[in-house]
Amino acid sequence: MAGYIGSKSSVTLVDGYTEAEADAEFVTKTGDTMTGNLSFGDNDKAIFGAGSDLQIYHDGSNSYIKDAGTGALFLKTNYLALQGTNGHQIINAEQGAAVELYHNNSKKIETTSTGVTVTGGVYLGGTASANKLDDYEEGSFNLTMTGGSGNPSATQLLGSTYVKIGKLVSFRSFGTLNNTGASGAIAFSGLPFTPTGVTIANIECNSQGTFSLSPYGYVSGTVIYIQQMRSNNTYAVVNHNVASSGEWSITGHFFTNS
Repeated sequence: MAGYIGSKSSVTLVDGYTEAEADAEFVTKTGDTMTGNLSFGDNDKAIFGAGSDLQIYHDGSNSYIKDAGTGALFLKTNYLALQGTNGHQIINAEQGAAVELYHNNSKKIETTSTGVTVTGGVYLGGTASANKLDDYEEGSFNLTMTGGSGNPSATQLLGSTYVKIGKLVSFRSFGTLNNTGASGAIAFSGLPFTPTGVTIANIECNSQGTFSLSPYGYVSGTVIYIQQMRSNNTYAVVNHNVASSGEWSITGHFFTNS
């Protein structure tokens, strides 16, 4: 090995280096600044710590940062960007801000101050389209009672709300009404999404002084038409009773492609 041994005041030359040459060529134990490259061969390790706690090396195929100590391995930075050799993003992490995960240079997951944002949907139990959950939302809408020949005066109490999970929509609406001026078939318009597939929604309707029997809702577009089964097992629309007033409530579920 080329270098020098001892202090600079009493140097012993090795391999023919003078003191000046050794000072220029080699790093002393303390205080020097190195320029140029420091090269290690395969399986040669840069070792840190009295107990060889941290090791950095390449084994000819893979590269390693090995922390064998008892404490944690900290990477401290204001902004961490992990990229592939092609420059594509893998992870971005900013102090006090978002952490982002990428797939093929396309952001898929991002943390926010209120939670996590997922782009592209979440697959549960498989990777087929049938396993994809790509939408969740909650909201309110305006469901209005109408009549086939005249509309009643209706005032909502609790309003109308919905929850949409994937393609399934669940909703409820509750209000008071005055049937003055109402006539014809009872309907409710203004569903937040257009139902698809089955046109008979799973709906329960209850009221005081409005419906004489327990009806169900037949859905067309975003309108619920109230019907009920008659004694001969046929269905008929439910008409307004102009002398009545009271409360109405509707809960239901349907599928949508919206």
